[in-house]
Amino acid sequence: MKPSSVSRDIVLIQLQGRSPYDDVVQGEGEADPREWAQQAYDSRGRPVNTETKRIHRDMIRSHNEVMQVIGVAEPENTNIFAEAEMQREHHEYEQRMGYHLLDIARVVQICGISVGMNGFRQRILVCETLSPFPPKPSSLLTTM
Repeated sequence: MKPSSVSRDIVLIQLQGRSPYDDVVQGEGEADPREWAQQAYDSRGRPVNTETKRIHRDMIRSHNEVMQVIGVAEPENTNIFAEAEMQREHHEYEQRMGYHLLDIARVVQICGISVGMNGFRQRILVCETLSPFPPKPSSLLTTM
């Protein structure tokens, strides 16, 4: 024996926690946040939930990333050209930095020679003119 649609409606109303004597007006009240606006279906008529698919893809992606980190799996998108480009850019950066440091070293060397060596040469010349005995070459290195 099949229950009538009226008794089925009364059971559903009671399951929802309402009185069978309450009037139900469609379209009023707060919307249920768990209820989908419209169910989507694929070409075979099966229900499709895009949110579940997205969560499933994210879970698979995170699992693959963990496997790559621990070394079990290798990434599928190993792009050799991108790695070569990154190495070339690093080499260019090293070259620029090396030339920059070389320029700084040359400036420091020139300043050191012109200021330091000229002062050292003048000390030797003053020492030779004022002293009756010129200093020994080994003592010149130790007095600086």
